[in-house]
Amino acid sequence: MSIITTAATVGLALALPPAERGFAAGAGPFDGAWSVEVDCPDVGDVRGYNWRFSAQVTSGVLTGRYQSPTNSGMGSLSGRIRPDGQALLTMVGRTGPEEMTLYHERAGSPIRYTANVHFDAHSGSGMRNERRACRLTFTKS
Repeated sequence: MSIITTAATVGLALALPPAERGFAAGAGPFDGAWSVEVDCPDVGDVRGYNWRFSAQVTSGVLTGRYQSPTNSGMGSLSGRIRPDGQALLTMVGRTGPEEMTLYHERAGSPIRYTANVHFDAHSGSGMRNERRACRLTFTKS
C-alpha cells in the first residue's frame, strides 16, 4: 500500500464516529437496566390492570418483555430514546382476560399501541396514545 493510500485510509477511519470504525460506542445516558410499570385503570365495566417488568436500554434502544404468570397477557415494549430523553415506544403483544380488555375482546387477542415517554437520567413517564389511558413509568435500576 502506498503512503498516500495509507494516509487516506487512516484519515477516513478517524473521521468516522467510533461505532462506524468498528469500536463500541460509549454507553448513552439512558443505557442500563430499568423497571417498567404499565398501569391501566378501570374504564366503565372494563377492569384495570398493572404490568410490571424489567427492560434494558442499550445504545439508546429500550427493549422489555412482560409475561403474565396467570393468563394470556403478554407484551414486548421497544423503541429508541432520543438524546433529549423523548421516546415513542411501541407495545406489541396479546390481551389478558376479557374483563380487562376494551370491548371485551377474546383473551389472547393481538394488541399494539404506542406511548410518548420522556426519560431523564433516573426515571421516565408517559402515556399510551391509543384507545385507553394507561400510564407508563420507568425507574432506572
